[in-house]
Amino acid sequence: MFPETHAMLLVVCNDVFSATQFYEDFPTCDQIMDMYALGVHPQYRTRGIARQLVSQALMVAKKAGCDGAIITATSKITSMIAVKLNMKHYKSVAWKDYKNPRSEEHTSELQSHSDLVCRLLLEK
Repeated sequence: MFPETHAMLLVVCNDVFSATQFYEDFPTCDQIMDMYALGVHPQYRTRGIARQLVSQALMVAKKAGCDGAIITATSKITSMIAVKLNMKHYKSVAWKDYKNPRSEEHTSELQSHSDLVCRLLLEK
């Protein structure tokens, strides 16, 4: 992922998924692991590496005493991994529906990527 694409993804996540709103929605959560920007090099995809990354991160979160974990899923594959690991849907936005308040254009990589940016929550 190019730096400008990564920056745009941060803009979208900050606009759509407010940490303040999250803690208002889940007031009993004190410690959350945020799995942001996990990725697998294209040469190594379809080998189960992404699922292992998420599974290991969830184990680390549990050992650290986290109340849950959040994942930002920018593709259907990531969303499927999260669902298979019993993570619940929290919020999402379709790329085509996202309106950037800063009037910046989406990069072509993000527009062609997936049609959803999701955060999913796994509670203890």
